[in-house]
Amino acid sequence: MNLVNRRKSERKKLEGIEVYSRTVGGYLGKSMDISLFGVFVLSERELPVGAKILLELNSSKNNSIIKALGEVKRNNISFANDSHQGKGMGIEFIHIYEVYKSRLLELINKNWVNSDEYNLGDFFNIPSDDLFFKTESAFSYLKDMEAKGYNRYRTMLLSSVKNRVNVLDQKTNKVKEIIMMGSSDYLGLINHPKVKDATKIATEKYGMGSSSAPLLAGTSDLHYELEEKLAKFLNFEEVIIFPTGYMANMGCISALVDKDDLTIFDSAIHASVLDGCKLSGGSFRIFKHSDIRNLSMLLSKYQDKFKGKLIVVEGVYSMDGDLVPLPDILGIAKEFGARIMVDDAHGIGVMGKNGQGTVNHFGLDDQVDIVMGSLSKSLGCLGGFVASSKEVIHYLRYFSKPYFYAVNLPPPIAASALAALGIIETEPKLIKQLWKNTNYFKEKLTISGVEFNHSETPIFSVTVGEELRLKKVSKYIHEQGVYVDTIPYPAVPNDKTRIRMRVTAMHKKSDLDEVVSVIHDALDKY
Repeated sequence: MNLVNRRKSERKKLEGIEVYSRTVGGYLGKSMDISLFGVFVLSERELPVGAKILLELNSSKNNSIIKALGEVKRNNISFANDSHQGKGMGIEFIHIYEVYKSRLLELINKNWVNSDEYNLGDFFNIPSDDLFFKTESAFSYLKDMEAKGYNRYRTMLLSSVKNRVNVLDQKTNKVKEIIMMGSSDYLGLINHPKVKDATKIATEKYGMGSSSAPLLAGTSDLHYELEEKLAKFLNFEEVIIFPTGYMANMGCISALVDKDDLTIFDSAIHASVLDGCKLSGGSFRIFKHSDIRNLSMLLSKYQDKFKGKLIVVEGVYSMDGDLVPLPDILGIAKEFGARIMVDDAHGIGVMGKNGQGTVNHFGLDDQVDIVMGSLSKSLGCLGGFVASSKEVIHYLRYFSKPYFYAVNLPPPIAASALAALGIIETEPKLIKQLWKNTNYFKEKLTISGVEFNHSETPIFSVTVGEELRLKKVSKYIHEQGVYVDTIPYPAVPNDKTRIRMRVTAMHKKSDLDEVVSVIHDALDKY
């Protein structure tokens, strides 16, 4: 049964709740249906749509009064069920004080979506005449998750991101120190003194914003310098900078691929690639994760049905930390005359000589057409970029909407990225420490008997299984003072939910020892 049917059949009508309004002279009728967002009142009175009224909901069951400001959204609606029939009206709550909201939550608790029985995927594409119906259902689900201690999203950090961070504990509402295993700051450059100093100097000189799009008045000398140094670092002719890595993927693909073209991407690719394909207006197909035979079969099948062809892969796959079989994919691309794009957001600063990325790791410099990178991972700040030939980059500057319709990166961010890039080039000890910690963590996981998905990088994931187990495992891990990424459906298949951990150069052996112990105990307990 789908969510709508389950929700309608399980939702019980609340008896004994009388609805009053001093605005219209007292008693309105009885509540037939109620949520955090409004109430349906069985009433013979017909108030005009748009009328704003002060409401009082009087529950004899728990002897509580709930007050809210409401607006009539629907009226003169015929209503009938096993015990009641008549006409009614739908009233939306415009404002309700927290004290009354708490009473309302208590009152409708039995109608709350049980998060044990659902996942986020249940709240996509819910058919309803009310556009916001799905938001009400999802909100109920998330609040139930929060009440049970399962919802660790948007954990409030109270310190900068390091190996250990201070957070606001949702259960105790107190400051708590936890080991951070969810950061992509692989080299610890967020807090590097040189990065902070460069940012301060740039802020003093340029202020905090760019104030305009890159093609107009939004490009400073720092932006030019950053593009030039990134291109040189990655052995490409030119680079274009985007406000985010997400926009870099979307902006590149949507500009280059036309309606007669085909994009083929790996099934484990980042969501931004899929969105770029949809925006492009071209066709797209998905090949099985790192499956060369499947890729070749698809290209052969569609060889004569499309004009231009683009293969998109990740250098380091962000979910499990495995590497792309790039030499094989490059061979397939050449065989079928396809261009190849590598999303190396998690590879730059980690893989290759001096952190030059996955393409460099395989010794394939000058053979890959496009590399997308992120400034928010190893470079520790914000933004994304695309590296390619001068012809491609100039085309993107004038035809990529996420580039020329968005304000440029703030100059202090460009300055911090420049400083971070300089550190990567001059302080190789950070990358060496990252790999030392990575190998240590892998060894400790193996010895402890924790089975992790195939990883060749500092990213590790452990498949947990069905979602309720994931919720319990994740809750336990966080309660023990470790932050891990909780990856539910639909980010991964429903029976392959997982926890993900990322090792950084800042972690100490004692941190990693503790993490392995907590993960082992959590999996054993549930």
